[in-house]
Amino acid sequence: MGAKVTKDHPGGFKVLSGWANTADGQLTGGKVEIDLSSVFTDSEKLTKHLMDPDFFDVGVYPTATFEISGVEAGGAGGAGGSSTVVGTLDLHGVRKELRFPATVTVTDGRASVAAEFTLMRKDFGITYPGKAEDLIRDEVLVKGELVFGG
Repeated sequence: MGAKVTKDHPGGFKVLSGWANTADGQLTGGKVEIDLSSVFTDSEKLTKHLMDPDFFDVGVYPTATFEISGVEAGGAGGAGGSSTVVGTLDLHGVRKELRFPATVTVTDGRASVAAEFTLMRKDFGITYPGKAEDLIRDEVLVKGELVFGG
């Protein structure tokens, strides 16, 4: 999830929902909605802070969405994964196209997308710097697998 200069904080979201479209054994589109109030980390204090206006501001932006517009052959930028997933992330009131390497599998009515990449939190208006002696990194590691259907 996120990291300070002095420590990483693993975490994620407990509540996600979505759908995917497939055709001829390929993922062609889909959408994932993330309940930002379901965030969790290794620190209860940090988890609560992430819901505040300094970060996700769940009172104003309760959800984030990622809409998959396509999947291209080959990993983005030559980095990991057999495909490049292309879509739009709507987070914190900012919509931005993302392209990231992923392993995409479609079999027996199931589609899965496994990926590991970074995104820049400041691109989405999340600019809280942290404390002077313990600054927060701008890059956020996104790692996981989404499974649709089945």
